[in-house]
Amino acid sequence: STAYMAHTNAVRAYRELANPKDAPFVATCAFGLSAILYGTVMLAGYLTFGSIAKGLVLANFHPNDIWAFLTKVATLISIISSHPLLFTSLRDSFLSLSGLRDKTISSFSTFATVSISLLALTIALSALVPDAGFIVAINGASVGAMLIFLPCLIY
Repeated sequence: STAYMAHTNAVRAYRELANPKDAPFVATCAFGLSAILYGTVMLAGYLTFGSIAKGLVLANFHPNDIWAFLTKVATLISIISSHPLLFTSLRDSFLSLSGLRDKTISSFSTFATVSISLLALTIALSALVPDAGFIVAINGASVGAMLIFLPCLIY
C-alpha cells in the first residue's frame, strides 16, 4: 500500500542526487520492479480466492491464521514507516503555499510550530475517521474525476 507514496518526495530526492542524469533510469527501474511485485501479489490473491476476494486481501484469511496476523503487523509497520515521508511532503507543500518557507529557514520556532500543528491535525483526523476506506474512496473519486476532466481541459 505504500510503494507509490515516495513520489511526493521526488523533487527533494532529485535535488539531492549526486548525478541527476541517472534519475530517469533509477525511477524507471524502481517503478517497473514495484509494478511487477504488485502484479504478482494481486495475481496470487486472485488465484487464491477467486472472484470472492475482498478488496483487502488479508481480510479473506481466517482471523486465527498466524501468518495473516504477522502480515497485518508487517503492513502496520509499513504504514507507520511511510508517515514521515508523507508528512515531510505535507509540511514542505504547506510552507511553500503559505509563504512561510523563507521564515522557517531563519526561524526554528516557526518551523517547529508548523510541524507540530500539522502533526496534531493529522493525528486528530486519523483518530476521528474510523474507516480509512472512506478517505481512500474520496481520494479515488477525486483523482478519478480529475483524470476524466483534466485532459479535456488541456486539449
